[in-house]
Amino acid sequence: MKNSSKNKRSLTRKMLISRVFCTFVYMKQQENMILNKLNQYKNLYLQVSNENAHLKHAISKHEDELKANRKTIESMDCRILELEEELIEAE
Repeated sequence: MKNSSKNKRSLTRKMLISRVFCTFVYMKQQENMILNKLNQYKNLYLQVSNENAHLKHAISKHEDELKANRKTIESMDCRILELEEELIEAE
């Protein structure tokens, strides 16, 4: 009787340990899945941030080019007016 009771306790203990181990393994898998998702989101965030910085730089460069073009146009307008005045004076 004692052996039977001991065997049952041992079996119950083994089953409990096995269950705890399986739960631990499952939780570790879940943790790894969550960490993988977090890494994916982090990588996407970094890609988007990089693209955002690239676009901001491109916009800034384009704005600088527009300013330079406006200055050139203003300068050309002034020169045209000067030439028109010279032409009128020469007549």
